[in-house]
Amino acid sequence: MRIIPKKIKVRNTVWKCYTMPDIIAALIVFAVVFICITAGHWALAAVTGILAVVMFMPTSEGIFYSCILENVRFLFAKKRYTSESKNPKENVDALSGLKAVRESGLIEYKDGSFGRVIKLGQKNFGVEDGLQQDTDIRYFASALKQLDETQSADLVKIDRPVTLNVWSEELFSRLSELYDGRGDDRRDIRAGVLRERIDAIDKINNVARNTVPIIIS
Repeated sequence: MRIIPKKIKVRNTVWKCYTMPDIIAALIVFAVVFICITAGHWALAAVTGILAVVMFMPTSEGIFYSCILENVRFLFAKKRYTSESKNPKENVDALSGLKAVRESGLIEYKDGSFGRVIKLGQKNFGVEDGLQQDTDIRYFASALKQLDETQSADLVKIDRPVTLNVWSEELFSRLSELYDGRGDDRRDIRAGVLRERIDAIDKINNVARNTVPIIIS
């Protein structure tokens, strides 16, 4: 099954989850600890080593020290923007490159280019078989191939609750039609497959209700 990741920016790692800047920072810290040891400052070397181990611990959001730096950067970053501000850096327009959104749905950007948002609706690969997944991927590939060198497209994935009642009703009808016919071994196998799909959809539809609507702009 193809999984569309939430994070689309891939980190160029050198070893496991550590990037080259992380390796360089670790080498610098190691050099500081080595200098402290050779100079006889054992207490300072021990404290620095312990802090280094904690700071370079991997987390779900990245290396621990990088998370701290991001929070510090956010703490001192500009957080309030107004449309009346005379300072361009504090104006709302600084957050967006949009110039106007016309009634026809056409988007005009400040650099003179134009765009449009197309909503494709809900799509959840978890309830599709391999053939349907391949079909969806081919459709996306065909749409992207229509763009020329001066055009670009962004795929934006948004999680939204959705009901999959239509899928359940279709599977239930197929299961009923299967039992209306003549029974054999193949019928039992197909019925088992349909029941597994019904259980999977029921879990997504009632327990963990989420889907992947995709918007192309």
